[in-house]
Amino acid sequence: MDPITQQLALAGTGIEEVTVDDIFDVTMYTGSSTARSITNGINFSSRGGLVWIKNGSNSGNFFHHCLLDTERNVSGIFQRLNSNLPDAESNNGGVTAFNSDGYDLVAGDPLINFLNEGYVAWSWRRQRKFFDVVTYTGDGTAGRAISHSLDATPGMIMVKRRDASASWRVYHDRFGNARYFTLDTNAGSTLDANTWNNTSPTSTDFTVGTGLNQNGGTYVAYVFANDEDFIKCGSYIGPGTTVTISLNFTPQFLMVKQATGGDWIVLDTTRGWQTGFNGDSALEWNTTDQEQTYAGDVSNPTSQGFDVFNGATGMNTSGDDFIY
Repeated sequence: MDPITQQLALAGTGIEEVTVDDIFDVTMYTGSSTARSITNGINFSSRGGLVWIKNGSNSGNFFHHCLLDTERNVSGIFQRLNSNLPDAESNNGGVTAFNSDGYDLVAGDPLINFLNEGYVAWSWRRQRKFFDVVTYTGDGTAGRAISHSLDATPGMIMVKRRDASASWRVYHDRFGNARYFTLDTNAGSTLDANTWNNTSPTSTDFTVGTGLNQNGGTYVAYVFANDEDFIKCGSYIGPGTTVTISLNFTPQFLMVKQATGGDWIVLDTTRGWQTGFNGDSALEWNTTDQEQTYAGDVSNPTSQGFDVFNGATGMNTSGDDFIY
């Protein structure tokens, strides 16, 4: 992708030329069981962001998705959340430092750095019109506005209570402010006016009801933009044939979920999502499963978006609604 020029809301003043490599990365690595640095070119130390790590080699209770971000540092320890669990955050984080060109991993953690295990790590840097990380403490008020720094209307928002067990709540603009999805399950969208207080997000804030604003509770929100430069959130209805989605850019990463109920399926070009590749490898945000390799080619990135082929399990069933 050619560089574009954006003024960074989080950097104060000045114009910076930003490419997708500055703000998003997918890294595959093999665990060493020793403390190590992952260098991916992402400046976390001055900009902040999220690292999302999954062991792709194995399944089971020791192979959860691990989410760590620059904002949830409690007494010098980066806290860990799991997208496939409703559990409160753990101080057994695994990332010991966020650096100007990546991050450091603790030694021997089976979820993120165990000897000879294979891992994938997705990184999002905080960036105007792309992504933001927001934390807040609940005050029990319905209709509370939570500020973000996207300078664009969010397309998807993931919110998790940090200090107690509570399922993740996900806003997606296809279903609006009266429904939510649950990241840690394969459930379909749920009708509930309280979650987002029947209020749509704006370019400066999103609104929560008391369900996501319990008095004294601590929360984190991952806020994804819906912008034609780098990131797009949308939906499609399975047509019974190949579906072609236009994004106006070539994607490196794709998440698709069946809206009536289905896993949160993730593909990326680093793990083989490419044109003509016979056997796309998928991970699921809501499970501990290892990579699932499809028997054939289920989806391709294109120069202007992506295709999903007819019959792709969990991604293209005729007449069903899918979000991405």
